[in-house]
Amino acid sequence: MFCPHCGVKNDGTPLQCASCKKSIPPIDAAARVAAGAPARPQRPGRPLAPTESFSSVGDRMLALAFDRVVVAAFLLIGAAALVDYGKADSPRPSDLVTGVLAGLVAVTAVFLYHVIFEAGFGTTLGKAVMGLQVRGDGERGRFLAAIIRNALRIVDGLALYLVGFLTATFSQRRQRFGDAVAGTVVLNMPMSKGVRAAMMLLWLALVATGIGIAAAICPECSTLTVHR
Repeated sequence: MFCPHCGVKNDGTPLQCASCKKSIPPIDAAARVAAGAPARPQRPGRPLAPTESFSSVGDRMLALAFDRVVVAAFLLIGAAALVDYGKADSPRPSDLVTGVLAGLVAVTAVFLYHVIFEAGFGTTLGKAVMGLQVRGDGERGRFLAAIIRNALRIVDGLALYLVGFLTATFSQRRQRFGDAVAGTVVLNMPMSKGVRAAMMLLWLALVATGIGIAAAICPECSTLTVHR
Protein backbone atom coordinates (compact mmCIF):
# COMPACT_ATOMS: atom_id res chain seq x y z
CA MET A 1 0.00 0.00 0.00
CA PHE A 2 1.27 3.49 -0.86
CA CYS A 3 1.17 6.12 1.86
CA PRO A 4 -1.27 8.92 0.88
CA HIS A 5 0.95 11.45 2.67
CA CYS A 6 4.49 10.78 1.40
CA GLY A 7 3.93 8.23 -1.37
CA VAL A 8 6.26 5.60 0.08
CA LYS A 9 5.18 1.99 -0.55
CA ASN A 10 4.40 -0.02 2.56
CA ASP A 11 4.12 -3.80 2.62
CA GLY A 12 0.73 -5.24 3.61
CA THR A 13 -1.92 -2.98 5.08
CA PRO A 14 -0.16 -1.16 7.95
CA LEU A 15 -1.89 1.37 10.17
CA GLN A 16 1.16 3.65 10.13
CA CYS A 17 3.59 4.59 7.36
CA ALA A 18 7.10 3.23 7.93
CA SER A 19 8.60 6.40 6.46
CA CYS A 20 6.62 9.45 7.60
CA LYS A 21 5.01 7.71 10.59
CA LYS A 22 1.61 9.14 9.72
CA SER A 23 -1.51 7.00 9.97
CA ILE A 24 -2.72 5.25 6.83
CA PRO A 25 -6.50 5.10 6.37
CA PRO A 26 -8.21 1.86 5.29
CA ILE A 27 -8.26 1.14 1.57
CA ASP A 28 -11.92 2.09 1.08
CA ALA A 29 -11.49 5.31 3.08
CA ALA A 30 -8.32 6.22 1.14
CA ALA A 31 -10.16 5.72 -2.13
CA ARG A 32 -12.99 7.97 -1.00
CA VAL A 33 -10.58 10.69 0.10
CA ALA A 34 -8.75 10.48 -3.22
CA ALA A 35 -12.06 10.87 -5.02
CA GLY A 36 -12.87 13.96 -3.00
CA ALA A 37 -15.53 12.33 -0.84
CA PRO A 38 -15.34 12.45 2.94
CA ALA A 39 -14.31 9.23 4.61
CA ARG A 40 -17.16 7.33 6.23
CA PRO A 41 -16.96 7.63 10.00
CA GLN A 42 -16.34 4.34 11.73
CA ARG A 43 -18.65 3.51 14.62
CA PRO A 44 -16.52 3.39 17.72
CA GLY A 45 -16.40 0.09 19.52
CA ARG A 46 -14.17 -1.38 22.14
CA PRO A 47 -12.04 -4.22 20.78
CA LEU A 48 -12.65 -7.66 22.19
CA ALA A 49 -10.15 -9.23 24.56
CA PRO A 50 -8.62 -12.57 23.50
CA THR A 51 -10.91 -14.39 25.96
CA GLU A 52 -14.07 -12.64 24.74
CA SER A 53 -16.39 -13.55 21.89
CA PHE A 54 -19.87 -12.67 20.71
CA SER A 55 -22.52 -14.91 22.24
CA SER A 56 -24.54 -17.26 20.09
CA VAL A 57 -28.19 -16.53 19.36
CA GLY A 58 -29.16 -19.87 20.90
CA ASP A 59 -27.52 -19.02 24.24
CA ARG A 60 -29.27 -15.65 24.24
CA MET A 61 -32.67 -17.24 23.62
CA LEU A 62 -32.11 -19.65 26.52
CA ALA A 63 -31.06 -16.75 28.76
CA LEU A 64 -34.23 -14.91 27.76
CA ALA A 65 -36.31 -17.95 28.72
CA PHE A 66 -34.63 -18.11 32.16
CA ASP A 67 -35.32 -14.40 32.69
CA ARG A 68 -38.95 -14.68 31.65
CA VAL A 69 -39.56 -17.57 34.06
CA VAL A 70 -38.12 -15.75 37.07
CA VAL A 71 -40.13 -12.61 36.30
CA ALA A 72 -43.29 -14.69 35.78
CA ALA A 73 -42.75 -16.41 39.14
CA PHE A 74 -42.93 -13.08 40.95
CA LEU A 75 -45.82 -11.83 38.81
CA LEU A 76 -47.70 -14.84 40.14
CA ILE A 77 -47.64 -13.18 43.56
CA GLY A 78 -49.58 -10.20 42.19
CA ALA A 79 -51.94 -12.49 40.30
CA ALA A 80 -52.64 -14.54 43.42
CA ALA A 81 -53.29 -11.38 45.43
CA LEU A 82 -55.69 -10.17 42.73
CA VAL A 83 -57.59 -13.47 42.73
CA ASP A 84 -57.75 -13.45 46.52
CA TYR A 85 -59.07 -9.87 46.44
CA GLY A 86 -61.70 -10.88 43.86
CA LYS A 87 -63.15 -13.44 46.24
CA ALA A 88 -64.22 -10.65 48.61
CA ASP A 89 -67.58 -8.92 48.26
CA SER A 90 -66.16 -5.72 46.84
CA PRO A 91 -66.44 -3.99 43.46
CA ARG A 92 -63.80 -5.01 40.97
CA PRO A 93 -62.94 -3.87 37.43
CA SER A 94 -64.20 -5.66 34.34
CA ASP A 95 -62.28 -8.53 32.78
CA LEU A 96 -61.13 -6.24 29.95
CA VAL A 97 -59.73 -3.64 32.32
CA THR A 98 -58.13 -6.36 34.44
CA GLY A 99 -56.50 -7.91 31.37
CA VAL A 100 -55.14 -4.57 30.13
CA LEU A 101 -53.75 -3.70 33.56
CA ALA A 102 -52.19 -7.14 33.92
CA GLY A 103 -50.52 -6.78 30.52
CA LEU A 104 -49.13 -3.33 31.40
CA VAL A 105 -47.80 -4.60 34.73
CA ALA A 106 -46.12 -7.58 33.04
CA VAL A 107 -44.47 -5.45 30.34
CA THR A 108 -43.31 -2.89 32.91
CA ALA A 109 -41.92 -5.62 35.18
CA VAL A 110 -39.94 -7.21 32.34
CA PHE A 111 -38.60 -3.81 31.21
CA LEU A 112 -37.52 -2.74 34.71
CA TYR A 113 -35.97 -6.14 35.45
CA HIS A 114 -33.71 -5.98 32.39
CA VAL A 115 -32.83 -2.30 32.75
CA ILE A 116 -31.96 -2.52 36.45
CA PHE A 117 -29.84 -5.66 36.15
CA GLU A 118 -28.09 -4.72 32.89
CA ALA A 119 -27.37 -1.16 34.04
CA GLY A 120 -26.26 -2.23 37.51
CA PHE A 121 -24.43 -5.49 36.82
CA GLY A 122 -24.03 -5.73 33.05
CA THR A 123 -26.02 -8.96 33.06
CA THR A 124 -29.31 -10.48 34.16
CA LEU A 125 -29.89 -13.65 36.13
CA GLY A 126 -30.68 -15.60 32.96
CA LYS A 127 -27.61 -14.24 31.17
CA ALA A 128 -25.46 -15.05 34.20
CA VAL A 129 -26.71 -18.64 34.14
CA MET A 130 -25.64 -18.85 30.48
CA GLY A 131 -22.38 -16.95 31.08
CA LEU A 132 -23.33 -13.85 29.06
CA GLN A 133 -22.71 -10.14 29.57
CA VAL A 134 -24.05 -6.96 27.95
CA ARG A 135 -21.40 -4.39 27.05
CA GLY A 136 -21.73 -0.94 25.49
CA ASP A 137 -19.40 0.78 23.05
CA GLY A 138 -18.85 3.73 25.37
CA GLU A 139 -20.89 6.29 23.41
CA ARG A 140 -23.74 6.15 25.91
CA GLY A 141 -23.88 5.51 29.60
CA ARG A 142 -24.76 2.00 30.71
CA PHE A 143 -28.15 3.08 32.08
CA LEU A 144 -29.21 4.89 28.89
CA ALA A 145 -27.99 2.01 26.71
CA ALA A 146 -29.98 -0.45 28.82
CA ILE A 147 -33.12 1.67 28.45
CA ILE A 148 -32.75 1.91 24.66
CA ARG A 149 -31.96 -1.77 24.00
CA ASN A 150 -34.84 -2.95 26.18
CA ALA A 151 -37.38 -0.37 25.00
CA LEU A 152 -36.76 -1.64 21.46
CA ARG A 153 -37.76 -5.18 22.46
CA ILE A 154 -41.13 -4.01 21.22
CA VAL A 155 -39.60 -4.28 17.72
CA ASP A 156 -37.33 -7.28 18.28
CA GLY A 157 -40.15 -9.16 19.99
CA LEU A 158 -42.46 -9.05 16.97
CA ALA A 159 -43.65 -12.47 15.73
CA LEU A 160 -42.42 -14.24 18.88
CA TYR A 161 -38.96 -12.64 18.68
CA LEU A 162 -38.50 -13.58 15.03
CA VAL A 163 -37.28 -10.05 14.22
CA GLY A 164 -34.68 -10.12 16.98
CA PHE A 165 -33.64 -13.66 16.08
CA LEU A 166 -33.08 -12.84 12.41
CA THR A 167 -31.28 -9.53 12.99
CA ALA A 168 -28.95 -11.09 15.56
CA THR A 169 -28.32 -14.17 13.40
CA PHE A 170 -27.28 -12.19 10.33
CA SER A 171 -25.46 -9.40 12.17
CA GLN A 172 -21.67 -9.53 12.18
CA ARG A 173 -21.61 -8.62 15.89
CA ARG A 174 -24.68 -10.73 16.75
CA GLN A 175 -26.70 -7.59 17.49
CA ARG A 176 -30.46 -7.51 17.47
CA PHE A 177 -32.13 -4.25 16.41
CA GLY A 178 -32.12 -2.88 19.95
CA ASP A 179 -28.40 -3.61 20.34
CA ALA A 180 -27.55 -1.88 17.07
CA VAL A 181 -29.39 1.30 18.10
CA ALA A 182 -28.11 1.28 21.70
CA GLY A 183 -24.53 0.42 20.66
CA THR A 184 -24.39 -2.73 22.79
CA VAL A 185 -23.19 -6.27 22.23
CA VAL A 186 -23.72 -9.47 24.19
CA LEU A 187 -20.51 -11.34 24.95
CA ASN A 188 -19.56 -14.67 26.42
CA MET A 189 -18.42 -13.87 29.94
CA PRO A 190 -15.54 -15.89 31.41
CA MET A 191 -17.17 -17.64 34.37
CA SER A 192 -16.27 -20.78 36.24
CA LYS A 193 -18.66 -23.73 36.36
CA GLY A 194 -19.04 -23.22 40.09
CA VAL A 195 -20.28 -19.65 39.67
CA ARG A 196 -22.70 -20.68 36.94
CA ALA A 197 -23.99 -23.50 39.14
CA ALA A 198 -24.51 -20.99 41.95
CA MET A 199 -26.46 -18.74 39.57
CA MET A 200 -28.63 -21.68 38.59
CA LEU A 201 -29.34 -22.49 42.25
CA LEU A 202 -30.21 -18.83 42.86
CA TRP A 203 -32.55 -18.91 39.87
CA LEU A 204 -34.27 -22.03 41.19
CA ALA A 205 -34.57 -20.51 44.67
CA LEU A 206 -36.16 -17.31 43.34
CA VAL A 207 -38.61 -19.20 41.13
CA ALA A 208 -39.58 -21.49 44.02
CA THR A 209 -39.96 -18.47 46.33
CA GLY A 210 -42.28 -16.66 43.93
CA ILE A 211 -44.45 -19.74 43.43
CA GLY A 212 -44.46 -20.49 47.16
CA ILE A 213 -45.56 -16.99 48.14
CA ALA A 214 -48.30 -17.03 45.48
CA ALA A 215 -49.55 -20.39 46.77
CA ALA A 216 -49.58 -19.08 50.34
CA ILE A 217 -51.62 -16.02 49.34
CA CYS A 218 -54.15 -18.00 47.32
CA PRO A 219 -54.11 -21.74 48.13
CA GLU A 220 -57.25 -22.27 46.06
CA CYS A 221 -55.75 -20.82 42.86
CA SER A 222 -54.23 -24.10 41.69
CA THR A 223 -57.49 -25.90 42.44
CA LEU A 224 -59.48 -23.29 40.52
CA THR A 225 -57.15 -23.68 37.55
CA VAL A 226 -57.53 -27.47 37.52
CA HIS A 227 -61.35 -27.42 37.66
CA ARG A 228 -61.82 -24.86 34.91
